[in-house]
Amino acid sequence: MAERDGNYRVGCVGAGFAASVYHLPVQQRVEGVETVAIADLDVDLARQRADEYGIPEVYGPFEEMIEQADLDIVSVCVPPFLHLAVTKAAAAAGVHVICEKPMAASPEEVAELVQVVEDSGIKFMIAENFWWYPDLVDAKQRIDAGLIGDLFHVRVEEFINDIDPTYRRDQERFLMYEQDVHYIDVIRHLVDADVVRVHAMTRQIATQQLAGENFAMITMEFDNGVIARIDECWVSARGDQYVMRMRIDGTLGSIFINQPDHPYKLYTDKPGLEGWHYPATDTKPPGGHTVGYSAPWPADELREGTVGCYVAFLDYLDNGIPPVTVASDNAQTMEVVFAAYESAETQQVIHL
Repeated sequence: MAERDGNYRVGCVGAGFAASVYHLPVQQRVEGVETVAIADLDVDLARQRADEYGIPEVYGPFEEMIEQADLDIVSVCVPPFLHLAVTKAAAAAGVHVICEKPMAASPEEVAELVQVVEDSGIKFMIAENFWWYPDLVDAKQRIDAGLIGDLFHVRVEEFINDIDPTYRRDQERFLMYEQDVHYIDVIRHLVDADVVRVHAMTRQIATQQLAGENFAMITMEFDNGVIARIDECWVSARGDQYVMRMRIDGTLGSIFINQPDHPYKLYTDKPGLEGWHYPATDTKPPGGHTVGYSAPWPADELREGTVGCYVAFLDYLDNGIPPVTVASDNAQTMEVVFAAYESAETQQVIHL
């Protein structure tokens, strides 16, 4: 890896959904990064993305890009079964990694990836864009300030009636692995405690051509007594294409995040602040990048969350301040994900 001279030089591994919707547009926007290379076994698609975003170098195998291009950062936008291999190649070249979720394909691969990062000394983070979604950034700040007292309950409900036709259709593990991993990670950091028990139930509703589950319910108990529940359905027959509701309850109040139609709001009984509050329409995530609410949910808002990921990652590289989604921490999120599958398969509560 070359010494930094101006922008960090980024090579993108993968030219599909995550790259085209989130990473490549954000790399164009964030000050301090420059996309200089892209690799995909579908070289025609890689060339198409290169033309769209002005990327000078195009490769097929990611190994060739990491070996031949002058890179500081690799953005990993390929399916999770490749995440460990890409991270190993980047680590061997001394190149830092910002990686899509889920972190890896199995508990063994998660543990190996964490070890690779620790042994090599590279900086690594999961691009968990939900964590930098503006409502959740603001909610975390208000929770930490004690505005709703001590947490005791978190609940997420998400209803979607469509699925993008990608590699995910063929995965035996789908919904909890690809989508609930977002909410598990976010809830872990909102609660700021360790998960000690997990129970899950899944179903495969035969209205979509999927190998994995498309309906799931997960209950998590934390070591501080908080109970969290995630209800996830990607076969909703309701007219809305997307609905997400989150409720966070504390001893002094509650936070409500409802998308796409209802405002983020908060109720508190904290003395001097009693009543309903509707937080301001701008908030500043780590790194100071202002994120607004004007874009429609979910793609544009989550793209703003990806901006927050990159700002936090640059802060990590420049100032050594680790983001919340470093490898060792995200491994705990993945432990919960895999425990949820074990629970669903065995019909037992899993103790961590």
